[in-house]
Amino acid sequence: MEECKRRELAPDGANQRSVLGKALSLIRFPLMTAQEFANGPAKSGLLTEQEKIDLFIYYASHPKPSTRFISEPRVYFVVLKLFSEVVDVRTMYSHNNASPDEI
Repeated sequence: MEECKRRELAPDGANQRSVLGKALSLIRFPLMTAQEFANGPAKSGLLTEQEKIDLFIYYASHPKPSTRFISEPRVYFVVLKLFSEVVDVRTMYSHNNASPDEI
């Protein structure tokens, strides 16, 4: 909607669809619940009637049919840093700056 305003276009479904362009197919509508979809995007005017029908069929079907929208969740990578520093064990067990063998 903000981009429509910036371009001085009415924020209707057709203009939103035009502004989104190819990015529309990247929206993960299949990952919404049927209720979320019905209460939001299905009422927005953004999608064609056929796209809405296809998505409602997707929600109701098992196994899931293919859809032009991405149906796979995003993949998140978590990097764990196991060691933040290397510790010199020799200095950990020294007493009064003596070598470990002298303790």
